[in-house]
Amino acid sequence: WKNRPIYLTFNSTRSFGLVGTEHQNLPVGQRVQLPGLSFTLDVADPTGLEEVLEAASLYFTINTTQALVNRFHQNLAVRVMNQTAKTLEISFKDNNGMLARDFVKAHAETFVDYDLQKRIQSDDNILRFIDAQIDTVYTNLSESERTLNNYKQENRINDLESVSGVYLDRLTEYEDEVIRLEVEERLLAEV
Repeated sequence: WKNRPIYLTFNSTRSFGLVGTEHQNLPVGQRVQLPGLSFTLDVADPTGLEEVLEAASLYFTINTTQALVNRFHQNLAVRVMNQTAKTLEISFKDNNGMLARDFVKAHAETFVDYDLQKRIQSDDNILRFIDAQIDTVYTNLSESERTLNNYKQENRINDLESVSGVYLDRLTEYEDEVIRLEVEERLLAEV
């Protein structure tokens, strides 16, 4: 059935057959089940059917995926419009305007879905990294807090802020004494 025209013959507006097969008197408007093929044939304008059949033979083709790719890929053009803005131009040329529109629309939707999935994946990676950093910082903070508490217990320090004030006062005194001694040394050197 694939990649070849399947010609139709009409016995009436209610039944048809497939040329070159034993499949004749198939019902119009009802599901037809054949080995490897299932379809429904509808006639949009039964009164104009005879006129159409006099002018042309009617057929349909069931294409394989590769046949469709071979047919459509040469008419498809995709180019980057603006790298910074991440915009694409998708165009498709075909005699059937609705097919061209649907083809471009489907490709654009696929691209948007792909881009969205990539952004979601990127966001997930960032969130995993932030979660890992939070865990690391939390672990380091807990360890520092434990070490600080151990230090306070070993040195019997109750209020760390008052102790730091005492140390700062002592440091200021030592610096003042060092400056006084340096001045004295210079004076003695001059004498």
